[in-house]
Amino acid sequence: MLSVFYPYRGGIAQFSGRLFRELEKEHEIKAFNFSRQYPSFLFPGKTQFVQQNDASGSMVTERSLDAVNPLSWYRTASLIQKWQPELFISRLWMPFFGPAFGTVASFLKKKCIRIAILDNVIPHERHAGDLLLTKYFLNRHDGFLVMSSQVAEDLRKLKSDAQFRSSPHPLYDHFGSKVSRDEACRKLNIDPDKKILLYYGFVRKYKGLDLLLEAFSKLDNSYQLIIAGEWYEDSKSSEEKISHLGLSDRIIFLNRYIGMEETTLLFSAADACTLSYLQATQSGVAAIAMYYEVPLIVTRVGGLYEQVEQYKTGLICSELNPASFAKTIENLFAPKDPIALKENFRKLKNDLSWPRFKGELLSLYNSLKR
Repeated sequence: MLSVFYPYRGGIAQFSGRLFRELEKEHEIKAFNFSRQYPSFLFPGKTQFVQQNDASGSMVTERSLDAVNPLSWYRTASLIQKWQPELFISRLWMPFFGPAFGTVASFLKKKCIRIAILDNVIPHERHAGDLLLTKYFLNRHDGFLVMSSQVAEDLRKLKSDAQFRSSPHPLYDHFGSKVSRDEACRKLNIDPDKKILLYYGFVRKYKGLDLLLEAFSKLDNSYQLIIAGEWYEDSKSSEEKISHLGLSDRIIFLNRYIGMEETTLLFSAADACTLSYLQATQSGVAAIAMYYEVPLIVTRVGGLYEQVEQYKTGLICSELNPASFAKTIENLFAPKDPIALKENFRKLKNDLSWPRFKGELLSLYNSLKR
């Protein structure tokens, strides 16, 4: 399996590690990782690595691939080929990695089936040459596993003969157990009498924080918003907007990477998780929220809304404007629209399990082998 793993941080590394653990229960598997994922000048955050005290997900990997050094691509392919795998699994979440991963795949012997898990095919933030890099990657794999209808549609556009299976994003179950709401609020120093909305994860334009802020300004003082995640852009414009809208005393800023322990507290305290995305395929944040049984409020974009069952696991906002998103938030808390959460989330934990996702992956492998 070639992807990003611990000690790199973020949802893709966590997903890859969790899938690895599921596969190793029944198979001999080896993880190949980056020696360098991004040159520092291309990385928008503070660090690419987990914090010293955030060891959850730690694992041993072969750190051989430098994303920008072609010599390492051939070396990684040679190391993998010496291992003589029957199945090669890679990931694509950004076109930037297409040349490295695609080149490694192309040097493996034909008897090795090459399957790619596709987080995105057409990126949220586009740059010149993206489609060429993605096509290079796709054409060097035999089959694909997608997690939303939007990605399946994008895959067909770029590779009409692609053989693929679709399986929803599994729930993240590697975080700590949920604690009581009162305990979480006390440890986070949050008023438990407020309705707590959570925006979680890296802040990027396509995730629609400005839309959420405008919507939040239309809600009364019984609501409180936590923005928890590192800015991958300049935070100044958002801070100015918050000040202009007079929201400073109702918003809690945690402008940093959020580790495992703090993630547990935030989702234990939250009454709802807001995903006001302007573009999306699927969301790892939604997979965390559903694991913690926190209802979602999402926009009807891409494949994002497919992760929500209306009035069962959250609400879908049909119109991409602040007034509509604010009304959707209010509807979630309205007594006339109660959401029977426990039973719905319990069912999801079975439907969106890692064994089921693994089963789809191996079913695709068996069909390609035939």
